[in-house]
Amino acid sequence: MPLKLGRRMGITLLETIVYIACLGIILGLASSAFFRVLTQTQRLTRSIDRVEKLLNFGERWRAEIRTSTGPIELLPATSGQSIRILSKASEITYTLDAGKLFRMEKGRNASPQILFSNLTSASFTTQQYSNVTAWSWHVEVEDESSRFKKHTVLDFLAINRNQKK
Repeated sequence: MPLKLGRRMGITLLETIVYIACLGIILGLASSAFFRVLTQTQRLTRSIDRVEKLLNFGERWRAEIRTSTGPIELLPATSGQSIRILSKASEITYTLDAGKLFRMEKGRNASPQILFSNLTSASFTTQQYSNVTAWSWHVEVEDESSRFKKHTVLDFLAINRNQKK
């Protein structure tokens, strides 16, 4: 009996090469998307760290305003502003100058320490209310990790109940 030749089962070399090429294209696109997302995640993490750092400094500033025992004064600086906070323990000066935030505590460290740099704008202001003075700190930071111009704006408000009008 003659053998009947049927269609051969299996894949050819050409089909294998096509499958490998398709797999390579898919893996290349997937890795490109993965690294793009990874880069954006790193940028976002840096931005979040900067905002967290600013929030911590702002809360520290507010606590020092609230607990001050003496008068709080706005002082002239070379190209920015300074605010002096008197408390029982020490005298603290915050200075905004040339896009940097400095903090100096008299007695502990004689030289000012840089708390934050790359500020787009920042200012200290006072607001008078009926029987208290409110202190405001406006901070604007440009996000350099993005290709778009984005600004983070924070406003801190503190009231010293010991300082009357």
